[in-house]
Amino acid sequence: MRTRWIGRCALVLVTLAAARPVAVLSESLGRPVEFAETARGIAARACGTSDSKQWFSELPSDGEFTVSSIVVRAVEIGERARWSLGNRVWTAERFAPSGRLHRVHVRLDQHAQDSERAELLVMANQSCVVTGGRRLRYGNAVPPVALDYLDAQLIPTGVSEPLNPPVPSGDDSGGLRVALVDAGVNYLLPEISHALARDQDGRILGYDFWDMDRRPFDTHLVSSPFFPRRHGTRTASLLRTEAPLASLLPFRYPRPDMSRMAELVDEAVANGARIVNLSLGSDDLGEWQVFAAAAGRHENILFVASAGNDGLDIDSDPVYPASLTLENLIVATSAGGDRLPASGSNWGKQSVDLLVPAEQMIVTGFDGHARFASGSSYAAVRISALAACLLGAHPHWGAAELKRELFSLAETDVDVLRFVAQGFLPNPVEHARGVCQADPDHVEVELMPAMEPTSPASSGSYILAPSFAMLQGAGWDREQVYAAIDHALSLFSACGIVAAPATLHVVSGPRRLRYYHRSTAAELVQATAMPSPNVFFVKDSLTRERFDAHSFGSLNSGSASWLVNTVWVMSGARDVGVALAHELYHVLADSGKHSEDETNLMHAETSPTGVLLTQEQCMRLTDRGSARGLLQRRE
Repeated sequence: MRTRWIGRCALVLVTLAAARPVAVLSESLGRPVEFAETARGIAARACGTSDSKQWFSELPSDGEFTVSSIVVRAVEIGERARWSLGNRVWTAERFAPSGRLHRVHVRLDQHAQDSERAELLVMANQSCVVTGGRRLRYGNAVPPVALDYLDAQLIPTGVSEPLNPPVPSGDDSGGLRVALVDAGVNYLLPEISHALARDQDGRILGYDFWDMDRRPFDTHLVSSPFFPRRHGTRTASLLRTEAPLASLLPFRYPRPDMSRMAELVDEAVANGARIVNLSLGSDDLGEWQVFAAAAGRHENILFVASAGNDGLDIDSDPVYPASLTLENLIVATSAGGDRLPASGSNWGKQSVDLLVPAEQMIVTGFDGHARFASGSSYAAVRISALAACLLGAHPHWGAAELKRELFSLAETDVDVLRFVAQGFLPNPVEHARGVCQADPDHVEVELMPAMEPTSPASSGSYILAPSFAMLQGAGWDREQVYAAIDHALSLFSACGIVAAPATLHVVSGPRRLRYYHRSTAAELVQATAMPSPNVFFVKDSLTRERFDAHSFGSLNSGSASWLVNTVWVMSGARDVGVALAHELYHVLADSGKHSEDETNLMHAETSPTGVLLTQEQCMRLTDRGSARGLLQRRE
C-alpha cells in the first residue's frame, strides 16, 4: 500500500458510441434504464471537441457545473465536471495527459439528503464506443455488498466482486495475536478465515473502523468505489507464512475519521494483541496525533510501521506514523539486492530503523492466487513476523526487549547507516528464530533412484530421456509424479519412441521457487543443471494468465534462453499424465500448433480420452526432436 492516500487513475480502456443531440440527452437524463444512452452521448461529446470548457458548457443540467482539474503526483492529466439533475449527480471525466484524449469516464450517483451513493460507471477511450461498465450493488443499507462488471449494454456479465460479505463461521485459530491495521483481509479465503482470532462464540475479534462493523473485508475505496484496491490480504498472508503461530486480528483503518485510531489501538490491546503492524500512512501529522497518544499509553505493545514508497527521505519529508517518535515503534523499509533502499522505498537516518529485503515477496492475493509483491509494507510485515516468532519463545518480553533483540540482528556497515538508524536485517527466515523454523534461501537437490517404465519397451527407433524435478512443499508426492511420468511417456510409443528410465530430482529451497515465473525458472534451471528436456513439478504460476502447465521450445522462449526445452506443471493440474505428454510434445516438436480433434493429444483442451497422435504429428515430433538433440536414435 502506498503511504499517501492519493488514488491512481485506473487504466481501463473501453470504448463509447456516436454522439446524440443534447436535446435528446436532456430527455433521457435521470432515467436509470437509459443510462447507457445518456453515457454514450456524454462521452461522445468529449470526443467531438478538444475544448473541455466547450464540452462542459454543452452538457445538460438543472444546476451549475463544478469543474476541476484531475491531478496525479502534481501533474494535471485531465478535467472533471460534476452536475446534478433531479436527485442524481453526474460526473464526467476527460483523461487527456499532454492534451491528448486517452479515455473518458461517466459516473452516476444517487443523491439523498446530505449524501451521495455511487451507482454506475461507464468507461471509454478515444474511440467513443461503449463496451463496458461497473455497477455497485447495495443491500438494505450502505456500504455496497458487491461490484458487478457490465457488458457494452451495461448488463451484468456474471462477474462480480464481494465488498462487505459476512465472516464465515469458525473457531479461534489460537497462537499469538498480531493486529494488522490495513485495508482489511479477504476472510472468504480458507487460509485467512482459519487464521483469524475469534472469541469463544466464534465471532471475529477484528473490526472495520471505516464502516464501523465487524466485517473488516479487504476493500480500499479511496481512489474510486468502482476500482477497489486490495492490500491487506497480501500482508496477512506474508505474516502467516513467516510466523505460522500468528493469529490474525485484522482492522480496517478508519479513513473517514482517523480519530477512531485511538479506539482501534485500545480494541487491539484489549483482544490480546502484543504486536501491531501498520503497513499504511499519510503525510498529515494531524491524522496521526490521536494514534500517537493511544500507542504511547501501551508501552509494552510493539508497533511496526512501514516507511512508505515515495522514494523520499522522510527525515525531510515526514510520513506518519513512520516519522512519529515513539519508544515502542519500529519503522522498516524495503531493501534491494544491494542492501540499500529499493527503488521507490523511503528512507531516513533518524526516522527509519531497519532495511529488510522485501522485493518480489511471494504473497497470496485477494483472489487466493500467489503473486509477487514489493515495498515497505512487506518490510514491516517481515519485522512483525520475526517479532512474533521471538515473542513466542519469550512471552514475557515487552516492546523494549523485542526492539533490543531485533536491532541486535541488524548489520551496521557504513553504507547502510547512511539511510537508516539501526542497519540492514538479512533475510529473517533464513535461520530458525524463536519458535519458528528456518526457510533457507539455498537450494538442495536430492536424486531419487531411476524409475523403470511400466510399459514394455517397443521396437521404436528413438529414446526419450527427460529430466524431472519435483519441488518440495509444492503439493506433489513422489507416487503421483511417477504415475504422471509413466503415463505421459507411454503415449509417445505410438510414434516409435521408447522411454528411458526416469530420474527424479527432489528440490528443496526457498518458497518462491515453488512458483513458476521467469525469474524463479532461471534460478531452478541453474540450480538443478539437468539434461534437456526438463520437466518441473511446481505449485502454481505467477503469470498473468494461469494454465495447468507451461512449455517452451525455441520459438516461444524469447530472450529467456533458460526456458528453452522446459515444461512446468502446476499442482492440481487435470489429467496430469496427458497434460505432461501434451506439453512435452510442444517442446519436442518445437511447435505451438493444436488439433481440432478432441481425441488428439494436441487438442487445446486436454482430456483422458485425448491421447492420439497422427502420423504427421509423429514425423514432426521425431524429426524436430532428434534434430535438436532431445531424442536419441536407438541402436
